[in-house]
Amino acid sequence: MKKLDRPSPDAEPSLRQRAEAAYQAKGATAKGALGKPSSPEAAQLVIHELRVHQIELEMQAEELRRAQLELEASRGRYFDLYDLAPNGYCTISGEGLIQEANLTLATMLGVPRVSLLKQAFSRYLLKEDAGRFYAFHHELIKTGSSKSAELRLLRPDHDPRWVQVTATTILDDHGAPVIHFALADISELKLANRNLLEENQERIKVQHLSHEFLARLQIATRAGRIGIWDWNVVDNTQLWDDTICDIYGVPHGGFTGGVTQWSDHLHPDDRVRVDHDLQAALRGEREYAPEFRVIRPDGSIRHVKANSQTFFDANGKPLRMVGTNIDITGIKQAEEKLRELGQIIEQAPLSVVITDLTGKIEYVNPRFCAVTGYMFAEAIGLNPRVLKSGETPPETYRDLWQTISGGTVWTGTLINRKKNGEIYHEIATIAPVVDNNGHRTHYVALKDDLTVPKRLADEAAAKLEHQRLLLEMKSRFISVTSHEFRTPMSAAMGSVEILTHHLDQLAPAKRIELLTRITSSLQHMTTMLDEILMLNRMDADRVEVKPVPVDLTRFLQDLIEETRLGDREAHSLVLLTREAPAPFITDPTLLRQILSNLISNAVRYSPVGTVVTLRVELDAKRALVAVEDQGIGVPEADRVRIFEPFERGSNVGPVKGSGLGLSIVKRMTELLGGTIAYEVPPGGGSCFTLTLPVTSANPPSA
Repeated sequence: MKKLDRPSPDAEPSLRQRAEAAYQAKGATAKGALGKPSSPEAAQLVIHELRVHQIELEMQAEELRRAQLELEASRGRYFDLYDLAPNGYCTISGEGLIQEANLTLATMLGVPRVSLLKQAFSRYLLKEDAGRFYAFHHELIKTGSSKSAELRLLRPDHDPRWVQVTATTILDDHGAPVIHFALADISELKLANRNLLEENQERIKVQHLSHEFLARLQIATRAGRIGIWDWNVVDNTQLWDDTICDIYGVPHGGFTGGVTQWSDHLHPDDRVRVDHDLQAALRGEREYAPEFRVIRPDGSIRHVKANSQTFFDANGKPLRMVGTNIDITGIKQAEEKLRELGQIIEQAPLSVVITDLTGKIEYVNPRFCAVTGYMFAEAIGLNPRVLKSGETPPETYRDLWQTISGGTVWTGTLINRKKNGEIYHEIATIAPVVDNNGHRTHYVALKDDLTVPKRLADEAAAKLEHQRLLLEMKSRFISVTSHEFRTPMSAAMGSVEILTHHLDQLAPAKRIELLTRITSSLQHMTTMLDEILMLNRMDADRVEVKPVPVDLTRFLQDLIEETRLGDREAHSLVLLTREAPAPFITDPTLLRQILSNLISNAVRYSPVGTVVTLRVELDAKRALVAVEDQGIGVPEADRVRIFEPFERGSNVGPVKGSGLGLSIVKRMTELLGGTIAYEVPPGGGSCFTLTLPVTSANPPSA
């Protein structure tokens, strides 16, 4: 990142010179004298020196006051960032007591922040989680490592809230271990996972119910008893055997009467229709074979199927009818159940597939069609292997066929392909269908599309991983910024303390040195805060790209001149370019920040006297800018992380930095639609190559 440079002593007037100027501006005269000078000229010189010295002291006091105000403002921004963070933060002592806490944590717990200090952290945990916290705390103190845990926080008059705790152990100024806690509320995520688990359990329950329906499909029609009746049409008398008496619920031999008495046993809604069929049979138009309902004396209803044969005399008059009554109540009930089952299968949220023993599809329900994209007519006659995606392991299919061929039920997960080529996951339960003799006749499969549950599970896992990475990054942020802020803040506060208590005893050069140290420390902290705020703006999508035409060569020449002035000619900066063949349109503000950071890093991490080279290539499709130095380079083990926040090379030594610069460069490059890459030049050092698209958008009108 670019470091702000203070003017050189040659460029800035000394304190003495400025005091002299101020003295002259006040129109100072040489009136008055101290003691008895040897001459008027000596008296005038003494008075002049005293008044100039007085002005020096006044100017130093004013600079000290401004430095204190800047320090207080920087400290205020730091604590605002800490207190208003979206997650809870606190510092825990080795004894488990809360030393510091931000406002967010106090809001999570529903208690004033001041009441948290010096309290045991375990006091605010659910009793069942206290033991896990003690073990967690002991491990952190013992190993000094970073760890994560899920705990439940107690809140007055509210349900406990789940939090993800990420802890980092550090040593305080006295060398004692303390722990920084970062707490993120994951209650909603826990609730979503619990709902997902309940949905899966409900889905399993539906599958179990479906197994029962499959068992009903295996029920065959039971053979009912056949009752025989004989009706003498001439004298209107009927004979019933015992089976018919059982069907109608009358005692054996208890029925005596004709057709009217028999009709009295019929359901009132069926009498007219049955009589119509009976009269048609007596006329010889068709055989009598209706279905009707019988009301038994106990009020129960039986379904009956009649069959008969009518005998006529030579003149065609009916003489006799002999027939049977079969109790089909069981069949009717089975048909009703089958009808209900058919509706369930047709409307089921599961795919249902029935095949013959060779695997040829004989039936699919609408859900199968909706999931796979195959229409009913297309699917009939196909083999389920048409759904194979090639991603299900072969051993899964071997296990499937061995299981169902052995007469048992198989359950497992299949990765299939829809008609449109889309891959989907489903959990399948496949069972053999057997007849009354136990012989397999068909296979039936119930399959549940896992696309949505799997996506939800993947999303939940991704959210958990995202939360974990955020917590880890925020933990690193606290650790890095607390260290990076502490050093310059301590330097500034130490310098202020010296100036406050020993100002009149310090030589002017020493005062300037202390004030310079204060300014440098404040600039370092301000730069770090600006970088953090820039990352936050980019995370919140609040950075707007404003493309305009840019003369890339002139743009880079200006940047080089700015860097050369700040570097005081310590390095040679060389620009290698050729005539641009096409206009270049981009956001100059973002581009300036990107290239200033890269050039500043090249100068900062390169020995004095070395060369920093900028190469530019521009064609009709892209612009390429490479910044190459002869510096310390990036160790191979660190290269994979150099564009991540708070990451620095392990070889940077005492060179100051927050580890945010290259992360900001990468994010800004992506905002411009480009890429950035790192490579090691043949002669050593570093080379960062920035590649940006040449936009064709029209620039805004002037």
